[in-house]
Amino acid sequence: MAEEGKLISRPKVKIKVFGVGGGGNSVLMRLAQDNKLDLELIAVNTDARQLQQVAQVDESIMTVQLGAPLTRGRGTGGNVELAQHAAAQDEAKLREAMNGADLVFITAGLGGGTGTGVAPVLARMAHDAHILSAGVVTLPFSFEGARKMRIAEQGLTQMQLTMDALITVKNDNIMRLPENRHMSLVTAFKAVDMVLREAISCIAELILTTGVINVDFADVTTVFRQSSSSDAMLGLGRSHNGALEALQRAISSPLLDKNVENARGFILNLTGDAELSLYDVDAATRYIYEHTSPQVNIILGTVIDENMKGDVQAMVIATDFIDSPRPVGQMQQPQAQRPQPGQAAAMGQAFSQPRPFGQPQPVGQQSAASARPADAKQSATQQAQAQPQQADDFQIPAFMQRRQPAQPQRPQGAFAMPAFKLAPDEPHKDK
Repeated sequence: MAEEGKLISRPKVKIKVFGVGGGGNSVLMRLAQDNKLDLELIAVNTDARQLQQVAQVDESIMTVQLGAPLTRGRGTGGNVELAQHAAAQDEAKLREAMNGADLVFITAGLGGGTGTGVAPVLARMAHDAHILSAGVVTLPFSFEGARKMRIAEQGLTQMQLTMDALITVKNDNIMRLPENRHMSLVTAFKAVDMVLREAISCIAELILTTGVINVDFADVTTVFRQSSSSDAMLGLGRSHNGALEALQRAISSPLLDKNVENARGFILNLTGDAELSLYDVDAATRYIYEHTSPQVNIILGTVIDENMKGDVQAMVIATDFIDSPRPVGQMQQPQAQRPQPGQAAAMGQAFSQPRPFGQPQPVGQQSAASARPADAKQSATQQAQAQPQQADDFQIPAFMQRRQPAQPQRPQGAFAMPAFKLAPDEPHKDK
């Protein structure tokens, strides 16, 4: 029994960030530049040269090389099957690196070999170990080709089956930001890295920073794990005119694809200086209650930071969506009645300034992996099982076949990977 008047210390939440493949490794190097939260950064790759570059940037980043005998220390050349074999060969390394984590971030650029092949393996490992997991991944630019996009979507579907939360950024959406429309190719990929870095940093800071109204690890766990699907969105907005405008900017970002109006789980964190008013906070939360599902669960946090100097920053994490994203070309006017749980709500207008609450920016063809009903985890499983298997389809490594899902509602065999095939006559870069 604790002595009277003595504070009981609480252990710090241990957060590990796995950057997988070339894209994930790049994000880790961005995080290492300002790792004030002391996150544990782990670079995973088959390419020894890329891992050496990561270590040269910051020796605090742990490196895990996979499948050295298979790849001879080189990349996978976009071969997802080879990446999966490499992960199976060095399963023990991955489990050791993940051991002791309370929260695992998995970041990768999907569409290449290592990122697409290994990220779902890490997601399943976290799931089996009952570790809270959050994926922060990208889908390729359109100019990278339809084949690479199909591979990315298959990898995304596999991650959706076992991740607690999965934030997906379409690279094409980066170009929707007015300030990014004329940037160079090199700068564009750096901008993508910074978006992923910001998403990871904001969620980690939310958990590790003590605020006036605090959001802790248990709150984030509740919102992530009560969702009917793993799909999640993160929006950031900043304003000198109060919390409400900052919130509206956060949910109107061109980076968001889903209709926020149909989210039933919200984490709203407001950061301002000491002048942040109760009225401001109330206006922002009321706006969410008035424009979302009647069943919405809002967890509010506020942080005082004198460096804001009159500005207010709003960070929104939205989960548990009633509907799936609408494809471009099927735009409809908002329904007269609020959609009920389980029903699709086709609500959308073209992006304009300002845009009504929850209206996402239309962008190109929606991925098949993201267009799912509310019970998305089970639906994605059924879709994966329904695909016809060809004679030369790659079989999932044995160490993953013998794993049983920890959650009873997920059917056995849900993690069977579809075949990933690359035409030998097509060049492919593993980002």
